[in-house]
Amino acid sequence: MTTRTIGVNLGVALGGRRWLWLVGGLAGLWLFARHLTNPWDIVMSATQQNPVTFVVIPLYLFLQPADLLNPWQSLTALRLGSTRVWWWTHVAAAGLLAGLLAGGLAAAAGIVALASGRWSWRWGRFGHLSEYPAVLAREPWSVPWHYGLIALGFLFGGLWAVGVLRLALTLWWQGPWMAWLAVVTLGLLTVALSNTVLQGVVWWLPGAQFSFYYHWTPVGSRTVSWTLGYTPLLATVAAAAGLWMADQPPWHAPQGEAP
Repeated sequence: MTTRTIGVNLGVALGGRRWLWLVGGLAGLWLFARHLTNPWDIVMSATQQNPVTFVVIPLYLFLQPADLLNPWQSLTALRLGSTRVWWWTHVAAAGLLAGLLAGGLAAAAGIVALASGRWSWRWGRFGHLSEYPAVLAREPWSVPWHYGLIALGFLFGGLWAVGVLRLALTLWWQGPWMAWLAVVTLGLLTVALSNTVLQGVVWWLPGAQFSFYYHWTPVGSRTVSWTLGYTPLLATVAAAAGLWMADQPPWHAPQGEAP
C-alpha cells in the first residue's frame, strides 16, 4: 500500500497533461543554455544559479502534489492506517520526483546532443569559454561527465530538501500555494542578495547554493561540504517538523475522521 501511495503521488505529479509542464520546463532550461548542443555544456548551463532558482525549483514545486487537504488524501491516510506513514510517503514521493526531474534534465541533454549530432565526452564551446575555466581543470570534475554527475546530484538533493520544506509549510498553512510562494521567494531572494553586503545570508537559504557551479563564483564563500551538510539538515528538520504537525489537528485522523 505504501509503494502504491508513492506511485499515486507521482501519477498526480505527471498525470494527465501535467507532464507537458515538465517538458516545457526542460525546454526553458535549454533557452538558458543558449541553444547549446554539447550535453555537458547543457548540464553546466542549466545547473547555474539563475536556471536553478528561476526555473527548476519553481517547476519542481509546481509539479509536486501538495494539496494535502484533498479528500483523497484523507482516504489514503485512513487506508495506510497512520498519518505518520502518510507523511513519510509524501517525503519519499518528493525524493522520487526530484530524481525524475534531475534525470529528465540529463536525458534531455543527451537527446539534444544525439539529435544534433554533437554528442561528445568532452566539453563544448561553453565549457571551454566558461567564465571560470580554472574550475574545470580541477579533479574530479575536469572530466565532463564527473562534473555532470556532481552537478545533478547537488540539484537532486536540493530539490528533495525544498520539496520536504514545502510539504511541511503546507501543513503549517493548511494550503499548498502559500507554501509554494514562500519557498520560491526564498530561492529568488538568494539571487537578489548574492552580490550585496548580505550575500552571506544566501548560504542559509534554500536556493542558489544547490547550484554546484555557484560555489566557484566570486561570491561563492562557502565550500562544497557546506552544502553537503546543509541539504540533508534542511530536509531532516523539515521532515521532523512535518511529522510533528501530522499528529496535530486537522491532519491527525482519529477514529476514521479525516486528517
